[in-house]
Amino acid sequence: MTTTHMNTAEQEPAASLLRIKTWVLFMPYAIIPAVILFIIINSVFRLHLQSSLPRIPQQIFIFTLIFENPHILASSFIFLDSEYLKYYRQTLVLRLSVVALIVAACFVFFGVTGFYAFFYAWTIVHVTKQQLGIGKMMNRKPSKLYDIWGWLFTGMAIIVAVAIGFFGAATAPIPEPILWNIIIVGSSIIALAGFALMWMIPTKLGKLYLLGNIMMLVMSAVCYAQDMPLFAILIPRVVHDVTAYIMYVTHDTNRNTPVPHQFVYRVTKRFMPIWVVTIGLSVLIGGTLSHVYSHYAVIFLITMSLIHYTTEAFTWRGTSLHRQYLKFSS
Repeated sequence: MTTTHMNTAEQEPAASLLRIKTWVLFMPYAIIPAVILFIIINSVFRLHLQSSLPRIPQQIFIFTLIFENPHILASSFIFLDSEYLKYYRQTLVLRLSVVALIVAACFVFFGVTGFYAFFYAWTIVHVTKQQLGIGKMMNRKPSKLYDIWGWLFTGMAIIVAVAIGFFGAATAPIPEPILWNIIIVGSSIIALAGFALMWMIPTKLGKLYLLGNIMMLVMSAVCYAQDMPLFAILIPRVVHDVTAYIMYVTHDTNRNTPVPHQFVYRVTKRFMPIWVVTIGLSVLIGGTLSHVYSHYAVIFLITMSLIHYTTEAFTWRGTSLHRQYLKFSS
């Protein structure tokens, strides 16, 4: 990877950059107490609302309009910038080539079912790793135990997803009673290990963010137990997507103010704020394509998702060009 294109970022006065207040990153987790309140009311008053709820968020129009695909397209806007393409060129070519080979191998050896299993599993890894990565940043103290716990956390999230049918299968490959015990016992152990891990984290914010992620997993398991798969999927999706938009809007504003580097923002600069373009255009394109029942639309969205999962794994790390325009403050 070349590093000759970082001068632009270094020339930006640090004081002029927008900074994400740390407390803002906790806002997406507000969906968790809202779901807890819903479950309590449903249980106390015996409303039996499970039967009237959609089984999956995709059955809700507003969900497919705002979540999933839009934030993926918003992340791709960043690469409509020649300097970024030059900076990441070698890594992009290498990693996307590897992904292409893996996808091809899935189709050849396991067929369409195998590919979708790979795709859904990577989706969950991507969603959980974003939140765990932010938590690690807040910890300010690298820990192998945290990394190990994070992979156990991700593994349990995949098991919950299998149980609620996220992988598209009508029935889980494991008998339901066994799956039930794995989820309840496994989630409890991981939650307890997470609480123990909190004692090792030196910062208060790091402890609270870890607590938020513990609750995200626990509530997904509780929603499975309550036969509310809608919320089991909705909670991590809302947390992930809203967090992502916070980062994209902040980054794109800093990168393209006062001089737009990305061509879309150059066109819209005079009559529309960057944050409106980032959110509005991604929702317009992503939300529309989510409701276009065409093989071409599906292929395009899956391709963009694979690119998104690949690039997000390295673009926000260390002193990358992305991170030059993403600042945080307490």
